[in-house]
Amino acid sequence: MLFTFSRTLLAATLAMSFAVPAYSAEPHKQIQTGAEQYKAPALKLLERLVNIDSGSGYEPGLTQVRDIAVEELKQLGFSIELVPDKAANNSHVIATLKGTGKAKILLMAHMDTVFKEGSAAERPFHIKDGRAYGPGVMDDKGGIVAGIYALKVLKDQGFKDYAQITFLLDASEETGSDAASELIRTTAKGHDVTLNLEPGRPADGLVVWRKGSATAVVEVKGKAAHAGVAPELGRNAAMEGRIRSCNWANWATKRRKPPSTSPCSRPATASTSSPTRRRPRRTYARHCRKSLTGSRRTWPVFRRIS
Repeated sequence: MLFTFSRTLLAATLAMSFAVPAYSAEPHKQIQTGAEQYKAPALKLLERLVNIDSGSGYEPGLTQVRDIAVEELKQLGFSIELVPDKAANNSHVIATLKGTGKAKILLMAHMDTVFKEGSAAERPFHIKDGRAYGPGVMDDKGGIVAGIYALKVLKDQGFKDYAQITFLLDASEETGSDAASELIRTTAKGHDVTLNLEPGRPADGLVVWRKGSATAVVEVKGKAAHAGVAPELGRNAAMEGRIRSCNWANWATKRRKPPSTSPCSRPATASTSSPTRRRPRRTYARHCRKSLTGSRRTWPVFRRIS
């Protein structure tokens, strides 16, 4: 779909909210002025959100962040739908706002972070040398705030040249959005364009593509035995699982080459989980379960794990 300049107003406003001076040679002056006027309250909202622990699965904090975001969106005229998700221990948010134009625009952000409870108290929000710090300040509470205040600027401009703006807030992005994936796919199919409010890149770079990822679960079956008395009678599943994990990580590390202009040559990344079963320290494990996660460049290695 081709968009006239008026329909790119939302993208321009989001760019200003992220303080991207290189969006165009001539920034939209009204939007820039509006964004600058909202700087203080936007930072205040960011501080509120960052100072709430909302790690994946932490219900009290996720609920607080969700309620604050929902209240802000209601004030902008959005209708709110909460989508319960037991796996996320909370609800995702789908907020919709009707306009008078033709384009359907989806904004996406997530409420959960990778930080444990107590992180906000240990490292509360603060600004130093013009840069904001705190757990989740960039990923992705800054995205939530940027989206909300871009919408505030548009409302002040009286801009309604869109059929619908949908703001989807995921409660489980940091754990892979397993339960939310279908919700995201279904919602996105009903829109003309999606703007994902994740962090950009240094020097105000906007991200236009991302690597994919995949997860393989490897189960190793061994034979239990006493490690000190009769080790020859056993086969240590935990040790074998560790070897597989190291091979997996080494494979990815060797492929961490400097980025080129081709997306396919970007660095590979990999991570592994630890065994979840407890056992006496001086015995061999008879079972080990590993979760291996990697970027799209590491997918071929899955076929080599057996």
